[in-house]
Amino acid sequence: MARLISIDDSWWHEVRRINSYALFMGYLLMGVRGLGLLMLTWTTVVLLGGFVSNLSQKDFWSLAVITLVQAAGVFDFILKEKLGDVVRWALGFMMAFSGTIVFPTVKPIRHQSISRGLCHFMLLKMLLNILWIVIFALWVVNVLVWAILFFPLALLYVLGLYICAGISLWRLIEHDYGSAADGNSDMRPALIVSYSLAVAQGVLFGYRSGHALWARKAIAQEVSKIYELGLNTVLAYLDETVKGCEKDPSFARGRNLVTYAVNLLSKKYPVNLVMEPQSCPSYLDGVRILGSVVRLVSDRRMLAKQLLIESASFVKITGELLDTMGPSSPCSMETREHAARILALVAGTIRLEQFPGGIQCVSSLLDTFEENSWQPEGYERNSDLPKEFERDWLLNADERQCLLDGGQIACSTVSASLESDTDLLLGHTRLVVQGLRILQNLAADEDNCRVISNTEGLLLKIMAPLISDSDLLLHRDHHDEWCSMAEESMELMSRLMATPGETGTKMRNEISSNIEAIISTLQSILECHKCEVPRKRQPAEIILDLSVDTSSIMASETSNKIFIWMLILIFLIPDSNYGKMLGCIHWAKKSSCIRRLAGQKLQAVQSLQSEGSATTMLHSVGVVLGDLTRTLVDAENNANRVHAAQILGHLVDQYTKSDGYLKELKKAMVRVMPKVLREMLGYLSTRRGMQIVIHDHEDTSSSHQQNGDQHGGIKLLEALCDLCWTIWWRWMVEDTDVTRQLNQIAEKVCSQQNKPVMDFEGLWYEARKFLK
Repeated sequence: MARLISIDDSWWHEVRRINSYALFMGYLLMGVRGLGLLMLTWTTVVLLGGFVSNLSQKDFWSLAVITLVQAAGVFDFILKEKLGDVVRWALGFMMAFSGTIVFPTVKPIRHQSISRGLCHFMLLKMLLNILWIVIFALWVVNVLVWAILFFPLALLYVLGLYICAGISLWRLIEHDYGSAADGNSDMRPALIVSYSLAVAQGVLFGYRSGHALWARKAIAQEVSKIYELGLNTVLAYLDETVKGCEKDPSFARGRNLVTYAVNLLSKKYPVNLVMEPQSCPSYLDGVRILGSVVRLVSDRRMLAKQLLIESASFVKITGELLDTMGPSSPCSMETREHAARILALVAGTIRLEQFPGGIQCVSSLLDTFEENSWQPEGYERNSDLPKEFERDWLLNADERQCLLDGGQIACSTVSASLESDTDLLLGHTRLVVQGLRILQNLAADEDNCRVISNTEGLLLKIMAPLISDSDLLLHRDHHDEWCSMAEESMELMSRLMATPGETGTKMRNEISSNIEAIISTLQSILECHKCEVPRKRQPAEIILDLSVDTSSIMASETSNKIFIWMLILIFLIPDSNYGKMLGCIHWAKKSSCIRRLAGQKLQAVQSLQSEGSATTMLHSVGVVLGDLTRTLVDAENNANRVHAAQILGHLVDQYTKSDGYLKELKKAMVRVMPKVLREMLGYLSTRRGMQIVIHDHEDTSSSHQQNGDQHGGIKLLEALCDLCWTIWWRWMVEDTDVTRQLNQIAEKVCSQQNKPVMDFEGLWYEARKFLK
């Protein structure tokens, strides 16, 4: 499949740092090789070839050593690989030596008679003495061979370039190449050129070795911190890239951590998480790298998705990822989360019928906290096992022994062990979130939806964050963790309800059987001061989609107000503006339907409040905008004022269609701006936000209340500044009339407060500097 989108990776951290470093090292090695080839040609053709009889003894032997070293290693100057070769060479020598010296084994003599046994004993003693003499002679020969031949050759092989440079520098310093009387004066320029080339090669190689020794690790550490990867994992990528660039500098083109990780996942041999080939890096490193990198920005996710889908091993990779995150996987929560994050990228192209048992693997991610953190009774983890295999009780005996014997050499040093209850909770939350995202993307296909709805207990797991007592407690004690699960749960519920046919019906039936708990949870999200505006939008959309009785929501002043505010947000701003990808036609139709229902509900509420009088849609929107602006400047509850500022900011930022609704919005903002700017200027003049931080808390009885009030005031000031910045960014350039009005208001407010006159932009900019 042809790639649809061209992605520029030139600014990625590993490309700018590691690939550039690898390219630099590759060109340095090309320089070393070029000098070596030039020097070998010069010495063999010009000196040793044509004028060998004119060379002195010193120069002849110097050039002979240099020529031998260059001939042996002109195409192989990689010191690290040479050291490995020497180690293997020495090991082979030792094996050959020990194999030569074999001590004889003598079977016990069964004496048939004393005289015969004595004869055998004397003969055996003589043979043993002869054998010891032979063994000693062989030992001496091997030692001499090692000392005279192997050791010098190994030294030349490893340090040959430095030795050549040292010899050449010595000859350049000595400068005794012969005299004119000896007939050698014509050799002086040629020898100087030869020795100079050798010194230049040694200096260049030493310069390169210094970078390899010091810069290599520093660059890898910098990249590993950015991506939160193990140092050894990044070093493996760096070494492979450098090795490739040493052979071909173009190797680094198009190479990054995403392509590297996908290549690891696409290995040709069958993957066993435990008994992998004795090589580093491994399949699990590919999972960790790709799972960590795709968390950052969309271009990395897009590239990973394209490479995985285009891979000839896509089906194999998908099956392996399902096994890695499945219920019988011995891997840690972190590794399972990485596998799930990768699978979520490509889930929209997966057909569950191709993977028997695949839906059970995904369903296991939605298990409860107790199920995900379960361990056998009396279990004690073996500290000798790799941390990547956190659930080691799922290993069989052969796999456990293989790991204890060092069967897998893992590159990553990232700790995958979760020690505290908080770590376990965070790991559980991330697993659930990734599981719900996988199901969201799978639900784009109606056949997948049918499999999801027919899987026993899965729909209840999907709704668990909204109906489970244990999960609802997290809303109070661990707000952010619970909200991340609830947000994905509501999104998946909406998508499944939008699916035509049996799936949508089953989802609605499950919700209807738990409607009271769900409505209660949705209402708590609307009233929650910590939940952001986009998160409050989802409960309102579900309520509209279910067409349920909203009397309980309307009975609460806070939830009623927020719900009506959400109606105008849903009606005016489509889901796509919040980064929600519709993915298929029936989801797009459902989104349009909900927007229409929001408008109808908003008009019905306003008609009811006006005692049955018919109201137009434009009038209803104007009334809600008026309520938002009044709450923004007059409400006593700072949390409600912050929410009003955020909703108005979303409307200003996202609604750009030039019509009556935009005119109403602009008029509402101009009307409220004098009070907003006066309050912002009040913060600048009194500096209340800094008093508690700077001064000591002498009144300890009221310090907590002061801190709470101060925090609420700062949050409100931030919301007001964000609103003003959004107005300036969206309207000040395009609408000169609004610009003139807001600048006049700002100048008037400054004059009334006896402050230096500033325009609208200057006033909010000063407030922003105060906050920083």
